[in-house]
Amino acid sequence: MTPKIIICLVIFAIALYLFASRIVPMGMAAAITLMLYFATGCVNPTDAIALFGNKNVIILVGMSVIGKAFLRTQFVNKCVDFLVKISAGKYKVAYIGFILVAAFLSNSGIDPTVLFLILYPLALKICDRFGVSRTKFLHPWLIGYVGAMGSLPLSGLVSSAARNNGFLESYGFTQTMDFMMIAKARVPALILSLLYAAFIAPKLAPEQPVVEIKSVESKSLDEQKPLPQFQEIAATVIFFGTIVVLLLSKQFGLEPYQVALVAGILVPTCGILTERETINAIPIGLIFLFCGSMSIGLAMVNTGAGDMIGNLLAKVLGGTHNNMVIGLVFFIVPCILTQFMMNQTAINCLMPIFLLTCKAIGANPIGCLMLLSVGGCTAYCTPMAMAACSACADVGGYDIKSMVKTGLPMTIVACIVSVVWTMTLYPCF
Repeated sequence: MTPKIIICLVIFAIALYLFASRIVPMGMAAAITLMLYFATGCVNPTDAIALFGNKNVIILVGMSVIGKAFLRTQFVNKCVDFLVKISAGKYKVAYIGFILVAAFLSNSGIDPTVLFLILYPLALKICDRFGVSRTKFLHPWLIGYVGAMGSLPLSGLVSSAARNNGFLESYGFTQTMDFMMIAKARVPALILSLLYAAFIAPKLAPEQPVVEIKSVESKSLDEQKPLPQFQEIAATVIFFGTIVVLLLSKQFGLEPYQVALVAGILVPTCGILTERETINAIPIGLIFLFCGSMSIGLAMVNTGAGDMIGNLLAKVLGGTHNNMVIGLVFFIVPCILTQFMMNQTAINCLMPIFLLTCKAIGANPIGCLMLLSVGGCTAYCTPMAMAACSACADVGGYDIKSMVKTGLPMTIVACIVSVVWTMTLYPCF
């Protein structure tokens, strides 16, 4: 173990302590983490600065502004009225319907962070209407649709299958997969996530925010002054137009961050929010939380800590041909890593390691790649797991302890069921 790896892991331990102890706000804890990695050379200056220009940061800023603008409209009340009507005034029906809608959209190609920032204004309105604490709604809802990602045979799975086949070919494997194989492997995760989010997670979530919410949404959402007619129409068109363009972004050749950037600029341009309101809508603490969390993944890659984990993985597996043991390891490693570094980063870092491990032990890699994906989609136990979790912690008033309490039971069940199911369908040997 090199000195750089030791430094990287020590700072990582400090970060975990800061996040868990709540000595400082999570955004500040993440900023301290980034500063320490930068000061010790684990993250170079170019990469550190680039974190704040990351596509996901642009999405966070743009979609936060759009969400704030949509909250100012009367149309949001009409949407909630419609949900209340079709649910016959029953909160549980409206809540489950909201989970199902989000799960479908997350499988339709909308980024989970973008999806959270689009829909959480409606979620807060629903909470206000039914007199339910946001802490009982937001994180359980997030668990439902994040756990269900990549489960339906829609556009997202087609691109995932193509990416995986590219990796398989690059590493000399003759096996291939199609999107229906991935969908079949994800069936248990889909069902379990939706059921858990609907009936169990709300019981484990805190009754009230455990950390102070300093954003404007902490106030009553009905206290906002109504917008003039033009701004009301413009805000509604921008909000729903953004959703449509995001759904069709591939056909238009656009990236989600480009859509969020343009839509966010249109909000103050159309006079929906003033300059000061637009600036206040930008979640500075959330941006630092995201960038600081991203720096953990960068440091692990730069220092070789990621490679060390891969070597340990190979040693743990040894020469075993037990499918369940292999599957368990291939699920647990991405599952743990994704709680502390963005899930896509964890998957990208582990993909080569997993394939090389499979080649070394002569295993069929299909089931292992499936479990890598499922494990990576358990990214909901900490605020650092993905940008959507950071946003959820920020507007929901969660800390790391409360998120672990709500998300960990689902993770354990998903691990056991997914390993048995996947290794039965696609065994390594």
